[in-house]
Amino acid sequence: MITFDVTSVVLVAIVAAVMALFFDYFPWVAKAFDSLDEGVKRLIILGATFITAVIIFIGGCLGFFVVNIACTNAGGLAMFMYFLEAIGFTQITHLITKPTDKMRAEMFGLKRGRK
Repeated sequence: MITFDVTSVVLVAIVAAVMALFFDYFPWVAKAFDSLDEGVKRLIILGATFITAVIIFIGGCLGFFVVNIACTNAGGLAMFMYFLEAIGFTQITHLITKPTDKMRAEMFGLKRGRK
């Protein structure tokens, strides 16, 4: 039997991947996101990832969910490291699964020539 432990790093990778797919494939989000400047897109992904990390950390501290991160300075530093990993996972997922301009135009009627 194969066992699979969901560690904090695995959970961060899954959430980051889902976030990247959300911005690339959900029609109303993809249309709005596509029209933005590249710098603005990066800031939105960075902000959404940061807010997710803060919610997880504070929610764990307040007992809303169980996480293996202590509510201490060391726990905050660990969460910051997970945040940095999530940024990397988001970018990797986006680069691997990013639809082509032709595919995006067919799926959502988006403009072509996106970089």
